[in-house]
Amino acid sequence: MDKSNMFIAGTDEQTKALLLSITGFTVGTFPIRYFGLPLSSKKWSKLECQQLTAKITHRIKNGFWGAMYAQTP
Repeated sequence: MDKSNMFIAGTDEQTKALLLSITGFTVGTFPIRYFGLPLSSKKWSKLECQQLTAKITHRIKNGFWGAMYAQTP
């Protein structure tokens, strides 16, 4: 699972190792990115929200749903 990470806090190393072995995930580290924007514990700025909205809108318009919408009479 290339894109799957686990973020573990407040547990001992034995439990951490058990969870990782069961799931096959790797330990994730911050910062991570979602739609190209960094995820963190702070609130996103207005500009970051606008960038995320623009990227999602672009994917909808140019992806599968955009093609389906264009084909409807």
